[in-house]
Amino acid sequence: MATIAETLATARRYHQAGAFQQAEQLYLQALQIEPRHAETLHMLGVIAFQAGNASAAIHHVQAALAVTPADGRFYATLGLAQIALQQLDDALASFRQSVRLMPSSAEAHYNLGLAFQKLGQWAEAAASYQQALLLKADFVQAHNNLGNVLLEQNQPDKALTHFQQAVRLHPGHANAHTNLGVALRRLGRLDEATASHRRALSLTPNSAQAHNNLGSSLREQGQLEQAQACFQEALRLDPNLADGHLNLGITLRHQGKLNEAVACFRHAVRLRPQFSDAYLQLGIGLEENGQAEEAENAYRQAVVLKPDHVDAGNRLGLLLQKHGRLREAALCLEELARLHPESVEVHNNLGNTYVTQAQFEDAAACFRRALRLKPDCAEAHNNLGSLLANQGHLAQAADCYRQALRFKPAEADAHAGLAGVLRDQGMADDAIASLKQALRCRASDRFRVSLATCLPVLYQSAADVESWRRRFTDEVRQLRERHVQVDITDEPALPLFYLTYQGHNDRDLQREAARLYRTPTPPRVPPTLQPTGQGKIRVGFMSSFFKEHTIGQWMRGLMAQLSRADFSVVVLSSGRHQDDVADFVKRHADSFVEIPRHLPAARQLIADQQLDVLVYTDIGMDPFSYTLAFSRLAPVQCVTLGHPVTTGIDTVDYFISTEALETEESDQHYTEQLIRLKHLPIHFYKPKLPADVKPRDHFGLANEDHVYACLQSLFKFHPQFDELLAGILRGDPKGKLILTKGRSAQLELQLRQRFATTMPDVLDRIRFFPPLSYAEYLNLLAVADVQLDPLPFGGGNTSYDGFALGNPIVTMPSKMLRGRITFALYDQMQILDCVASNTQDYISMALRLGIDAQFRDMIRQKILAAHGVLFENSAGIRDLEQFFHQAVKAASGGRS
Repeated sequence: MATIAETLATARRYHQAGAFQQAEQLYLQALQIEPRHAETLHMLGVIAFQAGNASAAIHHVQAALAVTPADGRFYATLGLAQIALQQLDDALASFRQSVRLMPSSAEAHYNLGLAFQKLGQWAEAAASYQQALLLKADFVQAHNNLGNVLLEQNQPDKALTHFQQAVRLHPGHANAHTNLGVALRRLGRLDEATASHRRALSLTPNSAQAHNNLGSSLREQGQLEQAQACFQEALRLDPNLADGHLNLGITLRHQGKLNEAVACFRHAVRLRPQFSDAYLQLGIGLEENGQAEEAENAYRQAVVLKPDHVDAGNRLGLLLQKHGRLREAALCLEELARLHPESVEVHNNLGNTYVTQAQFEDAAACFRRALRLKPDCAEAHNNLGSLLANQGHLAQAADCYRQALRFKPAEADAHAGLAGVLRDQGMADDAIASLKQALRCRASDRFRVSLATCLPVLYQSAADVESWRRRFTDEVRQLRERHVQVDITDEPALPLFYLTYQGHNDRDLQREAARLYRTPTPPRVPPTLQPTGQGKIRVGFMSSFFKEHTIGQWMRGLMAQLSRADFSVVVLSSGRHQDDVADFVKRHADSFVEIPRHLPAARQLIADQQLDVLVYTDIGMDPFSYTLAFSRLAPVQCVTLGHPVTTGIDTVDYFISTEALETEESDQHYTEQLIRLKHLPIHFYKPKLPADVKPRDHFGLANEDHVYACLQSLFKFHPQFDELLAGILRGDPKGKLILTKGRSAQLELQLRQRFATTMPDVLDRIRFFPPLSYAEYLNLLAVADVQLDPLPFGGGNTSYDGFALGNPIVTMPSKMLRGRITFALYDQMQILDCVASNTQDYISMALRLGIDAQFRDMIRQKILAAHGVLFENSAGIRDLEQFFHQAVKAASGGRS
């Protein structure tokens, strides 16, 4: 009878020869000789593992360990069997024990790396494979697996070195050639990647996966037809290859064959229900095919299967944002940012979502976080620039746009954004150059319209005004002749804010410019939207400026005082504001609705309010509300005094003004039907005057100075106004003119340069004050002797503030509303002493008020005695209520 040693020796020979059945029989015979022979039990475990019976392998190896618990080889075999059964934590423990018992074994460290790799613990796996290679430098599989781990760690350059070493050591290692191709593809070395995949395919010509890998490389090279052939061959060899169906679908999608692509993606998820990448691609295909609801479901399934799937989460967030579900989009992207704090794209997208919800501080934080992660990210610089520009931080915005262009010189949107900032800073020629550069980077009708309508903020002369106006007229005419129309469904139109300050009748130009925009598809308007003439009239007031701003100050009283017996007031605010005026507006609205800065969602939300009347308080000051006005969102749509010029928009029915603000020819100034109320529809709350007025020397002014104040935005300083200012200062040697600097140093410089030409002899008596708090501004007005109403665009809030202080204000009403507000306030007080009829009259009147203290005090007392009629006067509100009744009746076919 053979000894156990002889039996084991024979069994090993059969085992090594691949005769597993004979070897197993001999191992069992050896076990009959010595039932607790550890090596025999181990070899039975090895052969069971090789035969695919991992459970039997574990049973035999555990029996061997019960006899000899200190053999590292036994733990290695046990760990491999546990991996086969996906018992990964148990396998990790077994391999750790193997390494402890065999610290010099490269195979032991390799096995431990394999367990870490299966568990996704990439750093630990890499360390184990590196230790294996220190012990055995020519360990091919360790090189190959370490390369795969480095790819997972997004280190394709380091991975490449190990794949190259693997194929050098084993040129026939098809898998190593495949992985080498993947690393080369990641590094953008597509020709070399394709060559590696072809080499792998030559070694395994019937490998479906090899055909699939080659197809992926060819697709990235743009060779779509060849790639398609590779994927089709892979699927012929293995019809159940889910990766093949996925890749074929991606290729078909790139070829525009969306229905076929979607079918491939559906097949992939049927074959592998846990295939998150296939659900991602299915969502992309469905979204591109216009099947948004199904696309959302696919993205959600991808995220369910893999919660940290950055591409699927991003796609889902962007889809939700696109369809106006902004809070859901933010929640989705917030979770993704938590899971992927290193993702620049996620922070960018989340920032853009916050912008649509007017969460500007949160948005800026997201863009800055993206830039900390990737300082050369042009998109984040551009997004931050747009946000800062909208908040009026022009210099910072310009820096951001320039950074974007530094890293991506052909970024058209950054050139266009920089153009807007340069224009607002007073650099119109530079703005035009930037817009031309944007057009060179991307042909866009939006850029063409921006270029045609670009205007300076300040002009150097009356001839300069006329020259720019001719350019504007010619450029718009040419665009109209070429039938240019910009789609404003998702992106805003560009209001002609600075055109208004040229001092002309802008009706025709406003109308022609408005026709450059293509009206978006109307939202789903509820059938009950049409006026019934029954119950309360629902009036909506829309603005981005219901805060401590001219618009907020003018409109809050109107909204609060409108009769609640007849009207329900819906405030539509496209900004999140937190100040006293904003709080007042919220408290006094029957319904306060925050309108997202997302045009499709905003249109639908406004339509859903079922308004009878929609009042835009200031069309032309903000691109967002200007764009909304192109849609029919209520049966009666009006605009009023906030930005005192016609809109040119067909869907705005009425311009609400007053008799004193208009002249006989004013109907020719509007595309809307002009409504002349008897009284101003403003319920203005008297400003709280400084309790302790600081003396003149606090502002660097002397008591003997005659102080003429014109604390207006610099864009109101028309060149024609210089003649009046110069005449006043030349006529009063003690005269000091005080102005404000505004938000751009360039504008102040331009105005100073103009004054140096038009009034060099009195330039030293003009003082520019930096931006002041409201209390400081009122205090400065209080120490002035005279206020000067600019022309042709006069004051509004400053006139109310001045009259509250009793200040005499010299005004010369123009033929148009924008230059008649101060006159209308005087008319309301029945004081016309300071209303000039011509330029010489204006100068003389200002000089008399500045020099003759007795006359000035007399006028001041008249104003103080009469100014009560200007504040908290609801007469104009009653006029407006009557108009609303009439307009709704007319819109509802005369029903009452």
